[in-house]
Amino acid sequence: TGGDRKSIERFVSGPRPVSDIRLFEHPALVWVDAPGRFSQNDKDDLDAMEARRWADLVLFLTPFDQVFVEHEVEDLVSLIQSYRDEGESPPPIVVGLSRADKVDYRHRRLHNEIRHVARSAEDVEEVRTYIDKVLEERGLSQDVARVIPFSSFLAEAGDSASGVPELLECFAEIYEGARAELKNRQARGRLKGLLASCRKLVSEQLVAAG
Repeated sequence: TGGDRKSIERFVSGPRPVSDIRLFEHPALVWVDAPGRFSQNDKDDLDAMEARRWADLVLFLTPFDQVFVEHEVEDLVSLIQSYRDEGESPPPIVVGLSRADKVDYRHRRLHNEIRHVARSAEDVEEVRTYIDKVLEERGLSQDVARVIPFSSFLAEAGDSASGVPELLECFAEIYEGARAELKNRQARGRLKGLLASCRKLVSEQLVAAG
C-alpha cells in the first residue's frame, strides 16, 4: 500500500485471532487483514472502516456456497459509500469467492480418503451470474473490478486449479494499471506545466515587443 504504514500500525493490538487489524508484509506489499462482519465488538468494525483508508485495493470475501449472506451486500454498499462520503473514489474492489471447492465423493468411495476438487465451470458460471445480477440491481457493477473464485484448501494442497494464481494475477494487473495511470497523470502534469511556461514566455515577449 502507498498509505502511511505507521498510521495503520496503531490499529494492530491484542491477541484475539478473529478481530483487530493484522498486517502481513511482503516486499512492496502490506496485506491488511480486517475483521469480518461478525467481529467481536463494535470497535473492530470502526477500526476496519478506518484502516480501509490506506487500501490501494480491496479484496471483499464471500463464501462460494453462501454468496452475499447476512447483509454482505449492505456491507459492500457501505464500504463504497464511505469513500464517496469523503469525496474520494473507492479503490479497485475484487470480490473473492472463498472455499470454491468440494469433496470428491467418487474418489472417497474408491479410495476411502477425502479429496477436495475445484468447483465445476457450471457452478462457477451460476454463481457469477447471480453476483452480476445482485451488483447490477444495487448499482455496484462499475465499482467491482473482478469476481474470482479461489480455494486456500486447494492452494495448500498444491492444486493448480485453486484459483489463487488467478487472484494474484488479478492483483498484479490492477497494480500495473494503477502504476500506468499514475505515470500518465504525472506526464500530463508535466505537459501542463510546460505549456503554462510556454504561454508565460510568449506573453512576456509580446509585452516586451509592444
